[in-house]
Amino acid sequence: MDIERIFTSDTLRIGLIRENVKLTDGIMVVASKDRSEKRIEKWVINHLSMDEAGVLKDSLVALLEEGEKDA
Repeated sequence: MDIERIFTSDTLRIGLIRENVKLTDGIMVVASKDRSEKRIEKWVINHLSMDEAGVLKDSLVALLEEGEKDA
């Protein structure tokens, strides 16, 4: 299973697992770094369906547009 990384920062990683060539059949993977763990690097992983990823995208776009209006 290969994960195509879409976004990476120090505390957040977003990737895509493609089950086949069609993007609609993929699973979004969101991993956030557990800041409470000091001894080892620990990540919490969540999976989003493509429909859930679409809702997340719409919410982020609305938030960014609102921020641009206020700037």
